[in-house]
Formats: sequence, C-alpha cells, structure tokens
Amino acid sequence: MWLAQTLSQEVRLMPRFYFDYFDRGIEATHDTEGTDLKDANAALEEASAALGEMTKEVLRHAEPERILQIRVRDQDDQPVGVCSVLFTANLVGPDN
Repeated sequence: MWLAQTLSQEVRLMPRFYFDYFDRGIEATHDTEGTDLKDANAALEEASAALGEMTKEVLRHAEPERILQIRVRDQDDQPVGVCSVLFTANLVGPDN
C-alpha cells in the first residue's frame, strides 16, 4: 500500500505540459488535457518526436511550402518551447 501511495504521489508531482499544433501559422489543435512529464527538456523531446511523426503524414501531399509547429506550454499556461519544421519543394532545371 505504501509503495502505491508513493508512486501515485510521484506521478502527481510531475509537471504537466500542453502541446498546441500549428499548421501554416494557424492553430490546428489546442491541447486541453496535457501530459505529465519529468521536465521541460522531456516536453521538448516529446514535441520533437511528435512533430517528426506529423511531418511524415502531412508531407505525403507535398506543397511548395509548409510550416508545421508545436508550441509547448506549462501548467501555468506559460510558453516552454517551440519545435518547427519548414518544408520547401522546388523543381529545378531549364524547364522550370
């Protein structure tokens, strides 16, 4: 019983972070649930991994330019970090 209470308290002591997704500068998803993580570095790593996965999906339908971004907020709604991807696709050659 003591171990379960201790583990439960440790989980509650972890800060909560929120991940808002932007596509072309427009907020596409506003995170209202958040995720409990060890610290701000862990939150930025989580955002980087998520952005990598989203980039694979979004860029299947390539456009000439696309900006994707995840902004990380803490439990006090303060900015913690930003992960961004700028994708450009340009044809090269004499006919373009």
